[in-house]
Amino acid sequence: MTEYPLFNWLHERGTGVLLHPTCFPGDQGVGTLDYSARLFIDFLADSGMKYWQVCPLGPTGFGDSPYQTFSAFAGNPYLIDLKNLIGRGLLEESDLGPFRYMPGSRTDFGLLYQHKLPALQKAFLCFKKESKKRQDLHQEFSVFLDEQSHWLNAFGLFMAFKQKFEGRSWLDWPEKYRSYKSISANDIEPDILQLAESHKFYQFLFYSQWSDLKAHANKRGVQIIGDIPIFVALDSVDVWRSPESFQVDEESGKPIAVAGCPLIIFQRTASSGAIHSTIGHNTKKMATAGGSNVSNLLSSYTILFE
Repeated sequence: MTEYPLFNWLHERGTGVLLHPTCFPGDQGVGTLDYSARLFIDFLADSGMKYWQVCPLGPTGFGDSPYQTFSAFAGNPYLIDLKNLIGRGLLEESDLGPFRYMPGSRTDFGLLYQHKLPALQKAFLCFKKESKKRQDLHQEFSVFLDEQSHWLNAFGLFMAFKQKFEGRSWLDWPEKYRSYKSISANDIEPDILQLAESHKFYQFLFYSQWSDLKAHANKRGVQIIGDIPIFVALDSVDVWRSPESFQVDEESGKPIAVAGCPLIIFQRTASSGAIHSTIGHNTKKMATAGGSNVSNLLSSYTILFE
């Protein structure tokens, strides 16, 4: 009697490459979604490969690990191609000057932090100042705000507070800001609203550039495999906004359970004590109250990946 597999899901075979976008060569201090990314996709297609796999694309925090991000939904603004913004009239060629002095063979995230966000801030101010000249761009931004409001509003506010409080964890913010649900409109100053809008704009730029790159990949027959951020960081908008979905102490906000993945698996020189850490999920709460969050996450990842 012939035995058949329980699930006959493998209908075709294909090869691919795992490469995070920060690894692309370029002159902006780190790999971006620029021409190098398109050349890589063309290389895959010309080589007969079908898949490009990436690590989580979220905005990184301390340690700059893609598995410790400020959001499970947002993209990393470091990946935004500044030359694209020059083409849109939001930046000038001279704004790229500081990046040309950064190391070419490695990424200095300290220097990148000092120069990338100010450049993006300048692009945002230009976008706001010359609104009549960029009506189409403003319309696209408005549509993006509506479509991604389920996560974007909280993320913009989270990043604005984080910037205001000099990058400190939300656990160390003034008490009235530690709970997203308890913040009233009167607690939000105009400068915070401006900062929040700027971070929403950076996400708009990221999603726009990634969508264009994904369209190019699909046109060349290359599918993109994403990585769902199961390692949710304690210092993230996800936990700040919905602590009930995670195993954290109700009063202090500190984690009750922590899990992680040793870096030693990927790096021979890494310390065995170093981990990509994550707080435990409250599965009962997620089942009753977090279903919409899971649905929204999958919806967003459908946009980003295959």
